Amino acid sequence: MRIIFRLGVGTLCLAFGAAGGAAQNWTEAAKLALQARAYFDQGRYHEAEPLYQQSLTTWETLGGLIEMAEIYRTQGNYERAERLAVRALEISREAPPNAENLIRATAELGSICLDQGRLPEAQESYEEAQALAQKAYGAEHPTVGCVLKDMAKLCRRQGYSAKAEALYRRSIALLEAASSPGPDLALAMNGLAELYFEQRRFTEAQALARRSLAIMEQAVGPEHPHVATILNNLAAIHQTEGRHSKAEPLYRRALEIRRKVLGPAHPHLAVTLANFAELCRAHGNYSEAASFSSEALDILERVLGPGDPRVARARAYCAAMRRKARRTNSRTQFDNPNFTNRALNLGSERSGS
Repeated sequence: MRIIFRLGVGTLCLAFGAAGGAAQNWTEAAKLALQARAYFDQGRYHEAEPLYQQSLTTWETLGGLIEMAEIYRTQGNYERAERLAVRALEISREAPPNAENLIRATAELGSICLDQGRLPEAQESYEEAQALAQKAYGAEHPTVGCVLKDMAKLCRRQGYSAKAEALYRRSIALLEAASSPGPDLALAMNGLAELYFEQRRFTEAQALARRSLAIMEQAVGPEHPHVATILNNLAAIHQTEGRHSKAEPLYRRALEIRRKVLGPAHPHLAVTLANFAELCRAHGNYSEAASFSSEALDILERVLGPGDPRVARARAYCAAMRRKARRTNSRTQFDNPNFTNRALNLGSERSGS
């Protein structure tokens, strides 16, 4: 979850006193935390991660703990993510009252549970975050809108489409009332677009995705991972409607951003590779479909492990693409027998945060 209010580097939870040599350590940790935060806000998570790790060994900042938890969650490293989120919650409850930190940590823990399919725990955390936000800021505050966005995503997972739509609309209304449109508004719009896509309301989904993209690019720039997510989703809408010529450049741009910003082994990159592979298959370009799907499979095997059923489905898909490429004498780069049984089939990405 991304709350629109952020802590400055001076808002620190002290892991130890700053006497003597500790003061010098704090200064260095503060510099690292500032640089890490700058990378985090730009979506350069693989560059932020080592800096956060270094700074947190010396001085625990609540912002650093929560942001590292978010980074690990997007990587699929849920054990580390949960450990940091729980630590942030412990500190938030022991330190002088700070509603923002407590809300952020509680909502992040909910997102970690949601991504793992632990829906009752996610609901409990989100409801607690909503109650905290309403108590601290009132029911009309944008921070409440951020929590409602996350609750709407939970309702989608639970199959409560009507409730999810109402929550998304309420979230958007609260976030639009903020002083200026920000990434949370764009994410809420993107989430509603995903819901419309699931309901095959493609015209509405496309319009919302385009609005979301414009707001996100204005808020965070053209090369942020959130921009890549919306590009991927917009491409999936075009692809589903058969407008492949419009989908292809969007997928290519999303791939470029994700390779550059997230690095070559991030699960979000695998999703776009999978979607693009399916687009290539639809065009009969089996060689490129095999290339993209094999690259994605490498990532999935590292993240999920070779025994995961999603990896098994992926392996079957890629093997099929390679067979088709051979039969049509398409050019392929996969003469290495180690690639023989690799495959990928993730389907469309519909991710909101």
